[in-house]
Amino acid sequence: MVTVTNVGTVPALAVVIRDDIAVPQAGYLTFVAGSWTMNGSVNGITVTGSLLTADFSTMYGPLQPGRSILLRFRAVINPALALGTRITNTATVYWNNPVKTAERERVGRRRRNSGRRPQ
Repeated sequence: MVTVTNVGTVPALAVVIRDDIAVPQAGYLTFVAGSWTMNGSVNGITVTGSLLTADFSTMYGPLQPGRSILLRFRAVINPALALGTRITNTATVYWNNPVKTAERERVGRRRRNSGRRPQ
């Protein structure tokens, strides 16, 4: 899950979130087909291979001050990875012209399957 919030006092223009799950470790993660949503909708999201692009502003206009975008997707871990393998995922949000960016990194580890289905 990726949350982007406009903490400024003016609307953010041309807001796009990108998440390439092959960076920095190609082959560690694979998207679950059709699992992605942006604020509950599939509109504005494209996935090409390992790159997910969520184009908020083309679909919904500027991101108003105090408003948020909630991007959700599921990915599966390559079962061939050794238990304890460190897995990093970084999403980047782009906005305005000239373009400004911010990143958020999540780190996890390959664990033994608990028998529970992914949420």
